[in-house]
Amino acid sequence: MTNKNPEKNISIQYRFKLIFIFLLIIISTLLTYRGIGTHDFINFDDELYVTKNQHVIQGITIDNIVWAFTPIKTDNKAYWHPLSWLYHMLDCQMFGLNAGMHHITSLILHIINALLLFIIFNKMTGALWKSAFVAALFALHPINVESVAWIAEKKNLLSTSFWMLTIIAYIYYAKRPGILKYLLLLLMFTMGLMAKTMLVTIPFVLLLLDYWPLKRVEFNKSVISRLVIEKIPLLLISAVAFGIVFLSLQSHGQIVSDIKTPMGLRLDNAAVSYIKYISKTLWPTGLAIHYPFPDALPAWQPISAGVILAVITGFVVLLAKNEPYLFLGWFWFTGTLVPVNGIIQGGLWPEMALRWIYVPAIGLFIMLAWGWDKISTSLPGRYIINTILAVIILSVLSFTSIKQLTCWKNSISIFEHTVQVTDKNPIAHLNLGEALQAKGKTKKAIDCYLKVLSISPNNTKAHINMGAALLEHKNYDKAFYHFKKALKNDPLSKQARLNLGNILFAQNKTKQAMNYYLELLKLYPDYTEAHNNLGNVLIKQRKFKKAVLEFSKVLKAQPMHLEAHINMGAALSYLNQNDKAIAHYSKALQIDPYNEEIYNNMGVVLIQKKEYNRAIKHFKKAIEINPDYTNAKNNLKRLMAIIQNNRRAD
Repeated sequence: MTNKNPEKNISIQYRFKLIFIFLLIIISTLLTYRGIGTHDFINFDDELYVTKNQHVIQGITIDNIVWAFTPIKTDNKAYWHPLSWLYHMLDCQMFGLNAGMHHITSLILHIINALLLFIIFNKMTGALWKSAFVAALFALHPINVESVAWIAEKKNLLSTSFWMLTIIAYIYYAKRPGILKYLLLLLMFTMGLMAKTMLVTIPFVLLLLDYWPLKRVEFNKSVISRLVIEKIPLLLISAVAFGIVFLSLQSHGQIVSDIKTPMGLRLDNAAVSYIKYISKTLWPTGLAIHYPFPDALPAWQPISAGVILAVITGFVVLLAKNEPYLFLGWFWFTGTLVPVNGIIQGGLWPEMALRWIYVPAIGLFIMLAWGWDKISTSLPGRYIINTILAVIILSVLSFTSIKQLTCWKNSISIFEHTVQVTDKNPIAHLNLGEALQAKGKTKKAIDCYLKVLSISPNNTKAHINMGAALLEHKNYDKAFYHFKKALKNDPLSKQARLNLGNILFAQNKTKQAMNYYLELLKLYPDYTEAHNNLGNVLIKQRKFKKAVLEFSKVLKAQPMHLEAHINMGAALSYLNQNDKAIAHYSKALQIDPYNEEIYNNMGVVLIQKKEYNRAIKHFKKAIEINPDYTNAKNNLKRLMAIIQNNRRAD
């Protein structure tokens, strides 16, 4: 019996193949990243972007939307990317600070990006399986684990989604140009730039796609001129976005000067990092969250890197006519890395960063997929061989990604891994120390800070952290030394000056402590911690009304400041304003309902008000939280004696 409608059967088969590929990408990615929902935030940028960013934690409000779109923010050192801020706010509004759910939304974005990548190349080339292989490499490759597992890098994932949508809009525009399609293209592109400015290279990528696989290029002036003119609005939008980002970085002093990092070293590192990116893509080992920028490079490295890059570039140009995918892939890779090649540097600039290759690596994947297909053309049983090879390669990559993902469990695990796979990495040791200190492992933290100072003796933050760790052990003299050292390195350091005052206050040297706090407030009049600690000094000096004024300044700026509410309660109780004191303690308990000190303090005030039954409940609650809390036990014992005496008197 003959098939009367073969085209319909082909269409059904094609749809089944599409569904199979979609499911394969989704399921394999979910299996690879299956443990990500149990991961925590980390102490490297996640605090800036989410956990300690009050605008983000509060969710989407009119004020926070305005804040997100404001280029220059007094309370934020990150550059301008308003849509990424809004996405973080949405996560917090929906899930609070449940880190697992923040990670899951990142994984969803990554899967969407992989599916969009498959759609793009399948639509442009019609090469179903090669497009699927490129998308699978993108989805499962361990170099992309950083972008998925690091919550602060959600901007990378979100901007890539708009990158893909911009290209899809361009494909439809290129097929049949029209003003509405072009406006949609501009919209997707603009939104991508507002997620992260890595999209500034898209006009260049679209020109590459015009050459292959869209084949819009004809080598005559009129066609090429038309294609270039077509990209001018995109270039203008790119320039505006780049200008806003540059302004936001410059306003916070984040632009690294040529004096600090010479241009020659930047150029050398850029060439070497290109080779390292290729190496990490082909052989993904030694993957780290931070690679420290080198102080110098031996001459042979940039020279050999330059030669290799020139040879590959010449090779793909010579083969451009017959093997256009090499031309596209190579210039996609090298071109999209330009914004992060280190010629212009902002903030804490690394030697290289795996998150930066999230989109550029696609160019290498294209070269591998189409290149191997061309090489294997004459092989007998090529389809079986290619299928087996693809399964092996993707399985190895998935296994490696699973292993790499375990390193991202929390701050300790990621920085322990980083110090193992990199050399002389002060940032990794510093963050590892902070993570250990947060877990109460101060001795191990001190070891980390000593390693930082052995590499970078004038590291201000390491001295501050070392001082804080020593302060926990009441080693005041050594702590004072490290804070003094930090202040010498950075005379404007808030933390160093504040902690010097704190040490003197702990030693009952209240006048000297006050001097440090007053100096701080001259430099930073709105610094809430200085106002709070100055208030504590004033309580010690029994200047309660002045102390209340200081705590009021703190609470005006930060209404949820726990310590300020506790201190305000104490100052007001000394002034016999017990109802107001109770109101502040009650607010403090809303912020931290398991704080035994607050229950104890509330009990003391309730004794003054002769509300003995309520006081008993608060002392018992304090003891329930901390059975070894001596103050609450003594106060309860004192209260029971008062009650007993009153009964005898009656």
